Amino acid sequence: MADFLGPYSWEQGQSKRWNPTSGEGLVRRWRGSQQMCESYFNSLQGTQGVLDLSMDQDGDGPIYIVTAVFGLIQDGVAETDASIPYFWELAGNMIDKSVFDHPKFYSGQAVDEGASPPIYMTFAQVTDVKQAIQDNLTGAPLSAKIATWTTKQVQLWAELINGRETYQVSSYALRINRTFSSLYENTVSTANVGKLYTYAQIQAEASTVASPISNAVNANVPASGYWLKQAPVLSELSNRKLQMNQEWWWSDGYSQVLYDLKT
Repeated sequence: MADFLGPYSWEQGQSKRWNPTSGEGLVRRWRGSQQMCESYFNSLQGTQGVLDLSMDQDGDGPIYIVTAVFGLIQDGVAETDASIPYFWELAGNMIDKSVFDHPKFYSGQAVDEGASPPIYMTFAQVTDVKQAIQDNLTGAPLSAKIATWTTKQVQLWAELINGRETYQVSSYALRINRTFSSLYENTVSTANVGKLYTYAQIQAEASTVASPISNAVNANVPASGYWLKQAPVLSELSNRKLQMNQEWWWSDGYSQVLYDLKT
């Protein structure tokens, strides 16, 4: 290998690398005199798109090598959705539901067959239990009241009087993780946060940003219910990357009065 001195450097062959945190990167190397390599090294610090930078002496001689790892897109060209690393995750989740929604209070002959799920107790029966708690009935007045209640009213009373106003059920959280470089051309969208999605709508939204959901995830999502879109979480990484996590929380009992459907 020929040695060369003076204020000169030559760029060597380029290569590519990939890791799950920063995605794809373009590796560029310059070989030359210490003077010129130090100039390159100093000028590249803080340059947009540079993910990693190093300067090493080539053996014991006066030759040095500067190595810079750039985001895959350079020269001011914006990074597109199609080039962004991503992965999907379907995670178990727990949600709180009101004891009034518990299936045990909907068993037997329903009072309101038109409700979904059917209501076992009437509104008046539920209100009577709530009023007894509010009045803090005890002793003979409580015994007289309980004597007029149905079995379901007594069960509801026992849960509420012991402070059990909610119960937990297993649910799901669908999560996408995307990693952007400093040259990403778009902004992270917050559209439809707080709205209810069908799973098909999540799939369609994922396709618009070139992040399709795998068949393995598709095969394990619930067949019914809705997914509530959460606000994204943005994390700035030390290598000039931005990591975004977006979640949808599933439930089969979301109120379409309290939450709007995504249109």
